[in-house]
Amino acid sequence: MSTYDRSKIGKLIGWGGDHIVYEYGGREVIKFSIVMYLLGAHGLEKWRRDDAIVRRHLAPFMIERRLERSASGKYFAEIQPKIRGQYLMKGHLEEPRIREQFAGF
Repeated sequence: MSTYDRSKIGKLIGWGGDHIVYEYGGREVIKFSIVMYLLGAHGLEKWRRDDAIVRRHLAPFMIERRLERSASGKYFAEIQPKIRGQYLMKGHLEEPRIREQFAGF
């Protein structure tokens, strides 16, 4: 597993759920999980279990991501491409193409 580069961590983008998200380099974001921070080494096991569940059910909708550790090896962060998006709202489901994607849920 690679080590993330602290010098690439940029401005705070946002937070939600249990993640704090920062710019990482020019084209990526780095996400720090509060739960993983509190769990320390056990957080890696939890991330792998959660990742397997999400991949099993939502693989076509997932953004590629990788897990990297801190220089001390004690903490972990998720790194993924930086994308532009918006929160899903009820009005979006009026668009047939979007509504079809959620038909099975």
